[in-house]
Amino acid sequence: MKTKQLVLLSLIVIISACQKQEITEPEKLNASKLGLGATPLSLKGELINKETPFPKRAYHTSLNFDKSIWIIGGLAADVEGYENDVWRSENGKEWKLVNPDANFNGRMAHASTVHDKKMWVIGGKNGAAGQLSPNNEVWHSKDGKHWEFATKNAPFSARSAHTLTAFKGRMWLIGGEGKESSDIKKDIWVSGDGANWVLANSNPPFGKRKGHTTLVHDNKLWVIGGISYSGVSSGFSNDVWYSSDGINWNLATPDAGFKSRLGHTAVSYNKGMYVMAGHAGFANFLNDAWRSTDGINWKKVSITNEFKTRANHTSIVYDNRIWTISGFPVISYPIKNGVYTEGFHSDVWAFQ
Repeated sequence: MKTKQLVLLSLIVIISACQKQEITEPEKLNASKLGLGATPLSLKGELINKETPFPKRAYHTSLNFDKSIWIIGGLAADVEGYENDVWRSENGKEWKLVNPDANFNGRMAHASTVHDKKMWVIGGKNGAAGQLSPNNEVWHSKDGKHWEFATKNAPFSARSAHTLTAFKGRMWLIGGEGKESSDIKKDIWVSGDGANWVLANSNPPFGKRKGHTTLVHDNKLWVIGGISYSGVSSGFSNDVWYSSDGINWNLATPDAGFKSRLGHTAVSYNKGMYVMAGHAGFANFLNDAWRSTDGINWKKVSITNEFKTRANHTSIVYDNRIWTISGFPVISYPIKNGVYTEGFHSDVWAFQ
């Protein structure tokens, strides 16, 4: 059942002291191999859909699967709260409601990926105001309509604001937060089938992390930004880490040059990594884009000013373009009956 009351995740960060951790020196990355400087630093943006048929939302997930763009769950405005609906589109303009009420409970800040010809949904949280509860459920679907459990209780602790990435034939789950916003995770778990999970690294050098992004680029797994507590940064961060095996990690840069942030997105596109938008502090939402081929050197990318500030949106690569969907541009305040709705986006953008 969907939760009836909306509430946003707390964006007030409690910054505390943390112990220094040993930082692995980065290996040398071949910039020429990665095509550094080969692409103009601009993206042409096109507003594909100003008002989508699905409710305005944030903290949802999006996937490129079966020749379509997919939207799964999230925190929706002006409706019943935490969603468990599933939508698909082949062009970003016309959308089909595949399942209005999937088997899993409505949720926000969950994580999704495509693996083994299936879509996966793991974790997330829902509940009434002040009583948000995360979970450690693992779900999968071959068609978006029929969803099955891989496990109702994975060995990792219940969490939200984590990442899930398909990398070298397995799924990698990194970080997140528990029931309390101060309970930030730093573990890395891996699975090939979604039912059996192995702790790959209990203490990676990037430390505790939530609201970060993870992507695959140049046959490496990357972690960028978020809220972190490590020997490199505390609080909002803009550090960049990478791994060739998901277990051993190297620091590409402690300061990528863009504003420290969480709730941003990152994709691998046209021989580069792109970081888009996010939240850089109270009432400081962003609409910028940055590009790097090696994770060390980052350059700002010019995009249209019509692309509004936002965080907790989604970005995927589909049909040779970067697609960015929904999110919210401000810390919203209650307007009626304790429901937070102000400022949610319901748009679809394509960049190339």
